[in-house]
Amino acid sequence: MDYLKIIQDLIGQFDLSLETQRRLAYARCEEYADEHLAASENWNRFLERAAKILRVPPTRKDVAREAVAQVGDEKLHLAYSPEAGPTLVGNASGLIYLSKVLHNIASSRSSGEHSHFYYGQWPLVGTSFPLTVSLENEKWFVEHSGNNDPDSEDDSQQVPERDVPEEHVIAFQICGPAPPNLLVTPYKVYRILSVAEYNEQNEWIKGIRESTHRVRMFSFLDDAGKQRTLGLDLDDQQVVFLRKEHLEQFDAGSG
Repeated sequence: MDYLKIIQDLIGQFDLSLETQRRLAYARCEEYADEHLAASENWNRFLERAAKILRVPPTRKDVAREAVAQVGDEKLHLAYSPEAGPTLVGNASGLIYLSKVLHNIASSRSSGEHSHFYYGQWPLVGTSFPLTVSLENEKWFVEHSGNNDPDSEDDSQQVPERDVPEEHVIAFQICGPAPPNLLVTPYKVYRILSVAEYNEQNEWIKGIRESTHRVRMFSFLDDAGKQRTLGLDLDDQQVVFLRKEHLEQFDAGSG
């Protein structure tokens, strides 16, 4: 398949000198992939090529799971206790299903290939923790083979807590790289439609640490006018949360 020609045809109408236009062009490539490559590993490869051309972060599809047929009675449960650590339990169908997904991930031979098992969604049952399985190369393991002392505190967790009055915040502004997979422009102000607590929603999170206790889910309209939800950490120094008076000052300055 001549990916380059297809991509060039899809993005020819966009002004690629503008980041917003590049993101819209990438969204057009996603639409093509959904229509023509939905159940294939080529979905990821095609969009990786498009992302490289358009200089935007690539999206990835969980083709490892989509390629495995479902029997219907698969059950998995991931528990954790300080004494036993993580414990994964499955019925026969669940373990066979998981083994096939793992085989597909390993067979892709592409670093970063991964599958998500989301909280409260099949095949996880009960109060199971969610699970992410990812393939990485040897370099990744070398970089992550440092101090494994469970009592040592990760410096990335020590983030100063900001005083963000959530009930008065009506807009946000990201003063850094735009989140991947979303049509969001750095430094642009986005009005907040709604705010929710983070509860393992299947939405993208702009994380700054492993802990999610300060993450809130913000709904807003992206650059294409579509309603989206984005998880933001209230202590993220790259995010400015605006109250009504801030937005009035911003609008006055813009005028």
